[in-house]
Amino acid sequence: MAECGRHRGAAPVGVILPGLMMAGFGVPLGLRAATNAAGIGSALLIVGGLARAAAGVFLPDPPGDALHPTFAARVHNGASVMYGVTFTLAAGIAAPGDVGLFQRAWLGSLNTWMPVFACRVRVQSRR
Repeated sequence: MAECGRHRGAAPVGVILPGLMMAGFGVPLGLRAATNAAGIGSALLIVGGLARAAAGVFLPDPPGDALHPTFAARVHNGASVMYGVTFTLAAGIAAPGDVGLFQRAWLGSLNTWMPVFACRVRVQSRR
């Protein structure tokens, strides 16, 4: 996807479109929110979806250009972190009746691999 390097003219639709769909899902969810927690969760879905779409618009630098990251790479990295944090918080805010224990554990494990993988890549790139 976007992590393969900068490809001019080829926007990663696999990141932008799901992000916009996630933000679009949060809007009617927020309009129908009966509790404050549901409203906060839907706002986090909207922000996370827009952050995911932004991470697809601003592509990272190719590997090997770690000394001076471009503005696009910094926005990509910041949007990626924001997406992970907001999506994890939205899952944590969900009421126990909305999301089961298995689904929360699965979502948490999927979102945990991102910082672990990022730390591993950062350590290997410094060698």
